[in-house]
Amino acid sequence: MKINKLLFTGLLVVLLAGMTGCGGGGGGTTAPATSVTTSVTINPPTATIKLAVNNVPTGSKVGALLVDLQLPVGVTPSSIINVTDASGSVAVSAGVSGLAVASYNSVTRIISSSIISGTGFSSGEYITVTCTIAPGTTVTPANFPAQATITQIILQ
Repeated sequence: MKINKLLFTGLLVVLLAGMTGCGGGGGGTTAPATSVTTSVTINPPTATIKLAVNNVPTGSKVGALLVDLQLPVGVTPSSIINVTDASGSVAVSAGVSGLAVASYNSVTRIISSSIISGTGFSSGEYITVTCTIAPGTTVTPANFPAQATITQIILQ
């Protein structure tokens, strides 16, 4: 998982360098007071989690965001390829232009989702994660964290 995260972070840095290197003026900055909240809809055997970024400073847009979200026991990303690639489980929300990817660690039950946007996006919903609920598992929205953990955010 650390290798995947390291590779992804490296890719994120390279893409952001390309995004911020064009045009005039400054590069990306890190936002201190921004948070990502979750909204969960459960319709067994599916759980849909919508992530929303909040408190983006006025005049700024998010260029890239890496978020970790802990899934409850019995819930996994709906599409996993090659053990850890959960990109098929994430979709960019309407009104947001960008590329979304995700990885999943089955031991920690953490899905790391990321979005990179060349045009940036403001506060609001930006990505949807679709998960599968295992047979015999009972979950409610309260079983999901109300807030995801931002591991990296870069503002334009």
